[in-house]
Amino acid sequence: MSLKKTELIKCPKCGKEHPFTIWGSVNTQDDPDMRYKVRSGEAFRFDCPECKTGVNVNYDILYHQPEDKLMIHYCTTQEGYDEAYAILTGEHEDKEPADKALKDLLAAGTEDYVIRLVPSQNQLREKLTIFDNGLDDRVIEFTKAIVISNLANAKELAYDEILFLMGTDGSYAFELVNQEGSLGVVPFEKALYDDCAVKFGATIPALRDDPAVVVDLAYVLQKVSAEAQKTGVNVN
Repeated sequence: MSLKKTELIKCPKCGKEHPFTIWGSVNTQDDPDMRYKVRSGEAFRFDCPECKTGVNVNYDILYHQPEDKLMIHYCTTQEGYDEAYAILTGEHEDKEPADKALKDLLAAGTEDYVIRLVPSQNQLREKLTIFDNGLDDRVIEFTKAIVISNLANAKELAYDEILFLMGTDGSYAFELVNQEGSLGVVPFEKALYDDCAVKFGATIPALRDDPAVVVDLAYVLQKVSAEAQKTGVNVN
């Protein structure tokens, strides 16, 4: 079940207040149009009816796509992120959590689900792009590490995030972004992803058997390090 509420948003330009829908939890079987609105960013966009100014509204959202057994939780604060992580990993104390929607959903059963926790809207949309196209986000992160390590000026670029992009023609790329916007796009061949799927995929469980809820560069480094210690072979 989707959970939503209406709040008044004050336009930063004209100062007028208008109602805006905050989606605490989205179930795409109940609200199929939210599949598009989350992916496009429309779910987070407020357009002032008075002066037409558009602004991004940042809020926590639990995205649930039950038809594909997919759940992605975006948290806007470190406190919320830490609590969600504790709930998802079974480490939460026996007190009533602020994130009751997440706890209730897990209690209802998430067997064979892919569950992810992300700290930005960009990463929420990136995960959806990856899974929409039948890809493995763990392999994408491994591929990301290789591409960036081979980028000559990577250390000079003050990027905050590296995001997977897929073109309308099926092309693959990574985009480097910071708070100011895009710093550039680095294309790469699908063959590199396929090679990484064979190489890195051999060291990790099947996607739906992996209990990891945070899949990022740190996840890749931990898995590579663990494999190297186990086999005595450098898997880079």
